[in-house]
Amino acid sequence: MNLYFWNIIGDGLFIFIFIYFLRWSLALSPAADGPSEKDLNKVLQLLEPQISFLEDLTKMGGAMRSVLTQVLTNQQNYKDLTSGLGENACAKKSHEKYLIALKSSGLTYPEDKLVYGVQEPSAGTSSLAVQGFVGATGTLGQVDSSDEDDQDGSQGLGKRKRVKLSSGTKDQSIMDVLKHKSFLEELLFWTIKYEFPQKMVTFLLNMLPDQEYKVAFTKTFVQHYAFIMKTLKKSHESDTMSNRIVHISVQLFSNEELARQVTEECQLLDIMVTVLLYMMESCLIKSELQDEENSLHVVVNCGEALLKNNTYWPLVSDFINILSHQSVAKRFLEDHGLLVTWMNFVSFFQGMNLNKRELNEHVEFESQTYYAAFAAELEACAQPMWGLLSHCKVRETQEYTRNVVRYCLEALQDWFDAINFVDEPAPNQVTFHLPLHRYYAMFLSKAVKCQELDLDSVLPDQEMLMKLMIHPLQIQASLAEIHSNMWVRNGLQIKGQAMTYVQSHFCNSMIDPDIYLLQVCASRLDPDYFISSVFERFKVVDLLTMASQHQNTVLDAEHERSMLEGALTFLVILLSLRLHLGMSDDEILRAEMVAQLCMNDRTHSSLLDLISFKFLLVAGSKISNCYD
Repeated sequence: MNLYFWNIIGDGLFIFIFIYFLRWSLALSPAADGPSEKDLNKVLQLLEPQISFLEDLTKMGGAMRSVLTQVLTNQQNYKDLTSGLGENACAKKSHEKYLIALKSSGLTYPEDKLVYGVQEPSAGTSSLAVQGFVGATGTLGQVDSSDEDDQDGSQGLGKRKRVKLSSGTKDQSIMDVLKHKSFLEELLFWTIKYEFPQKMVTFLLNMLPDQEYKVAFTKTFVQHYAFIMKTLKKSHESDTMSNRIVHISVQLFSNEELARQVTEECQLLDIMVTVLLYMMESCLIKSELQDEENSLHVVVNCGEALLKNNTYWPLVSDFINILSHQSVAKRFLEDHGLLVTWMNFVSFFQGMNLNKRELNEHVEFESQTYYAAFAAELEACAQPMWGLLSHCKVRETQEYTRNVVRYCLEALQDWFDAINFVDEPAPNQVTFHLPLHRYYAMFLSKAVKCQELDLDSVLPDQEMLMKLMIHPLQIQASLAEIHSNMWVRNGLQIKGQAMTYVQSHFCNSMIDPDIYLLQVCASRLDPDYFISSVFERFKVVDLLTMASQHQNTVLDAEHERSMLEGALTFLVILLSLRLHLGMSDDEILRAEMVAQLCMNDRTHSSLLDLISFKFLLVAGSKISNCYD
């Protein structure tokens, strides 16, 4: 009897909250872009007693949570109470306010989708498999007519044109269409619109012990994932909102069975990859790498707030979380459409934060965009890569590695075509960010080391190998130039990039795969071609003469010795570094520990901080054993 009573009260309470408070609150702000921050705070103050009451109900035990779950998820009640409005003028007006709220949030009601030409994806087909992201040349849409300066004032890059993806590539059924069928779905909509107020978050999380609610809420969360992204991008308090999003999502996606269920029933992987792709769309610019005038490649602008503030972090964190589950990762690695799209997402970071060597005057302003660039590659590209690699450790997973290698090579070929690749990179340019190269190198290493694949079976032809070696080799030569003070007019920031590239937390995802890829190229290309390429890139060919005198047309005399030392040091590294040439993880970890302890005594915590990212999850216990 008590439960029946609370069921009736629950229906009435939600009608009261939705119709008379949440929906009518929009009247506070007639602006087209929705309520202002002041209006949101006012609405939240009005709703606080009702939300506090709901929060108190969740503390009354499992029976009460079960009742609330029935009220929140009952689709028929929601339809009767919100759509069957009859002659109730007040209810009709509130529904109009709700539709206005949807539209002002950039969302389309399903009945309007044919107006936008949206078609439902066919059942059982990846919604991304037919999208237009097939190489960099296919991603370019219109270019804004007005040039834009970097937001951080970088003088080295000058003015660049912003690029937007063609509207023909959009899957609006994921990004723009939303229809609510229960109180829970609309409640989450308002929670997102009001940027996850703490009391609402607490109420939603307090209900999670009810398994039926948890499944329904997870599906609702996935349904609203694109809207979460849009709200996050617009938020003035993105850090606070990010923390609250992750506070919720980590409790949903950490459960493998639940993650697998929503992956199968709600296209979770498709939605996550699509949302990440579209999140980066707003900050794409035309790449200036190689052929500045004719390049068709687009990269993220590291001066944008989206990159500088790590706004993408909660969504990338969710993606990494679900890839930790073997059943979900297996589904991702088997889906060719998803792999194609993911490689195109990674290509947005390929060649970002391009550095151009200053030859005349010192830069007036030292750009700090490299902080955002290194963080973006590590978090958005490298960490998902390590997650996928963790599921490719046995011979039975050979096919997964072959899939990744195949589509990575295709993305690299598209990239070479887009930048109008020639036999050598443009002079006085360097980018430290080649995530596509590193994906290929790491899966190549895993194929040979763990899956017993023959190296030649996963290698491209000689021409492609020559292309693959050029830009990683350019980075090694640029490191020598930076250490030789040839980039001194670019300021201290370029030295910061060189140090970060080899720093212990980044080296495993950056210089190590670059060196391995160069080792592979050196072993399969003509030795004379490779050695001559190295000395040409380091600009020391003229020094290798038996004549009593030489003339170097590209290097000043003061830089010749250090550049020659750099070239010879690079060859020594190439011949001696064995990280991906047979060493086990334990041996690599031991070698890193020895290298750190050779320089200074270390405490357990300081040594753990210095160990590369790849080993952070397992290093603690092994380091403790070594100390013991």
